[in-house]
Amino acid sequence: MFVTGVLDAKEAFSGFASTSVVVIGVLFVVVAGLSHTGVLQWIVKIVYPLTPLQ
Repeated sequence: MFVTGVLDAKEAFSGFASTSVVVIGVLFVVVAGLSHTGVLQWIVKIVYPLTPLQ
């Protein structure tokens, strides 16, 4: 909406000041790193056998 001129820059980027948005962004980065290094697959191999099959 900033590109179309409906919102000014302050209104368009005000949501990024929220702590929740920052935390979710950091979690995306952490999970991407875990996935890229293979740690996420290692965790899944450990946790998956512990889940009951239905």
